[in-house]
Amino acid sequence: MPNWCANRIIVTGKPEQLTAVTDFARDEGEVSFFNEADVDVTAFEGTVQIDFDTRWAPPECADIRALSKQFSCHVIHTFSESGEGFCGYHVYACGECIDSASDDLEWSEERDEYGYARVVGPEYVLGNVPNYGG
Repeated sequence: MPNWCANRIIVTGKPEQLTAVTDFARDEGEVSFFNEADVDVTAFEGTVQIDFDTRWAPPECADIRALSKQFSCHVIHTFSESGEGFCGYHVYACGECIDSASDDLEWSEERDEYGYARVVGPEYVLGNVPNYGG
């Protein structure tokens, strides 16, 4: 049974770019790297948010970079996998990586009623993934 890595992609671009990315994310065929995942796509004014889980690790950077390049858009990809305790993000502009980080998840000292610690960092991951994976 795999651990699941939670992923969120935020795409910013023109309406036609966002429509094309949305169609790509919802594609059930071999074309999309989302084809093995349940994908939740939410459109906002000027952005599309795509939430999905992958087995053990996030998609390859080259795949997200290619998405940004193919649709000439700005992409922020944030991911978290609590089972192995890692997280990170990558930012792309028209296929060029302009920022990235890779860190260990930070945990609270106190435990909840079930004996689990809460994820408390890094700051960039809090609220920016659909869940913390695991």
